[in-house]
Amino acid sequence: MRIFILFCVFFISILSFTAQSNFNRAYHGINEICNPFIIEIGSNIFYTTQNIDATNFGFNHLYNHSASGNLIFNQTLSVPSKPLLGLKSLDNQLILVGGSPQCDVVPPTQTNYLTKLNTTGTTIFQSTFTTNSFDNPKACIQALDSSYFIFTDSSFIKISKAGQLIFKITSGLSEVSSALLLANNNFLVSAKILNMPSFVTLAPTGTIVNTVSTNKLYSQLSFYVNQKIMARGVDGKLYKFSSGINIIASSNLSTGQSFGQFVLHNDTLHCLLTSSVALSSYGVCDTAFSFFSNISTSTQKLSQKALAVISTNKVAILNEGEASINNSFVSNSSIHRYAGLSVIDKYSSNNFNYDLALLDVVSDSAYAICTNTSLSPTLCRVFLRAKIKVKNLGNGIVTSFKLNCYEYPHVACGVYFYQQQFSQLSLKPGDSITVLSNRFIERAYITPTSSITQTPFCFYVSVPNNEVDKTLNDNELCKSFNFITTGLKENEKLNSVFKIFPNPFNNELKIESNEQILNYKLIDVFGKILFTGNADNKTFNLKTENLIQGIYFLKVETEKGIITKKIVKE
Repeated sequence: MRIFILFCVFFISILSFTAQSNFNRAYHGINEICNPFIIEIGSNIFYTTQNIDATNFGFNHLYNHSASGNLIFNQTLSVPSKPLLGLKSLDNQLILVGGSPQCDVVPPTQTNYLTKLNTTGTTIFQSTFTTNSFDNPKACIQALDSSYFIFTDSSFIKISKAGQLIFKITSGLSEVSSALLLANNNFLVSAKILNMPSFVTLAPTGTIVNTVSTNKLYSQLSFYVNQKIMARGVDGKLYKFSSGINIIASSNLSTGQSFGQFVLHNDTLHCLLTSSVALSSYGVCDTAFSFFSNISTSTQKLSQKALAVISTNKVAILNEGEASINNSFVSNSSIHRYAGLSVIDKYSSNNFNYDLALLDVVSDSAYAICTNTSLSPTLCRVFLRAKIKVKNLGNGIVTSFKLNCYEYPHVACGVYFYQQQFSQLSLKPGDSITVLSNRFIERAYITPTSSITQTPFCFYVSVPNNEVDKTLNDNELCKSFNFITTGLKENEKLNSVFKIFPNPFNNELKIESNEQILNYKLIDVFGKILFTGNADNKTFNLKTENLIQGIYFLKVETEKGIITKKIVKE
């Protein structure tokens, strides 16, 4: 009876717990996909992503956040290929394991690796080893002697704590799904042996100690009370096994639901749940599978890839989102992906406070940068500026957001991506504002002519106030824009005789020209003309003490034409 009362008190306390999302941020700086792991070290959160855009294809990134959600760093990883596995070492450092065949190349072998990094992202060592092509690392465990054991579909690898390869042997297994270090220093592996799903016990030397046939593979193994084992089956259910590998119970979920990653914290199970009709959700239950909470943590097109319990009453969830365009000139499969991180209180859903809508995009002006090359006397990169109108549909004041843009058609490996951050805003609920972009996607021409070229561009706004936007289907807009190249070559001639310095600047700008300057305008990023003036000579000084820090445009008219320069106030 006492246990029942305590259970009810615990259940009611969870239901009555009202918590806020501490942090939920998506990164649109690059077209990137998440790798399915989060590593917590000293309450800091580490995870990795990989670029899939054409410009930076294949680059891997390491993110580090504090427990409060502040980004500590985002840096490029020096690894041969994308990380597949991540874990915390016994000395509280970061271990990444990866390997995959190169894009569009099928070699007979591939290079895999184990890299050890400190918490600043500096490489301590990197150990490499080869396997058959597509034989990727499936599990990695650090033993009590600090050596590392890696399992692939066909190999068993041991690496010393200092990074030396000790051995690589054929394991006799196939389709390795997961592994667990047992109390006697042997390994329990879910894999196929002689094409039969099994739990296989391996000694540290690679010798097979024991085999227990199973009717399925298990993609995650974890200990809970009294050396019992919790496992996630490939059928999406959770299973409990005794220490003797006898099945005790299995979970029961609604039709169409299945388990993703799970974390056992004391007697509480934190998990990601997926459904055939909805995106992922965050679930909490006890080890008897009695669900206390099953709350969606998704907005539209945002799904969960990994989770970790990082500190008292907090759970970190790694998300992957997408900006998907559907219109006459972009197919439904055209997707720009981005990574995101949620840090929430246990037993609560995210609280998405901000909602920004993109209302309109119109072209504003064009400019070109032309250079002489060995291939052509004049190769020009042509840029367009655009005016973007956005509206605050949320309940809070929007102080910043990102403008994202990409061009179609795109190459097979990704898209050319452009982004601009707008800050120091004060957009109240219900209000609209029009901002001016620095530029958006460029076009290259050899010797500009007077032709007009129509090109489709897709725009979307994201992360208002550095948080995930509440509703994503009103963020996107695709239009065709005209590149009118007439006169661009003449404007490029003005570039060679027109100087602005210093740039960036503090309180004063100096403008010099070989041509007579007629007038000038200073314009902010919202398209507002701050002040105008007449120079009537070839040089003048512009006082800027009253300007706040940020980006501006100086539009100068001479006898030979008009030119606009981007300037930065520090």
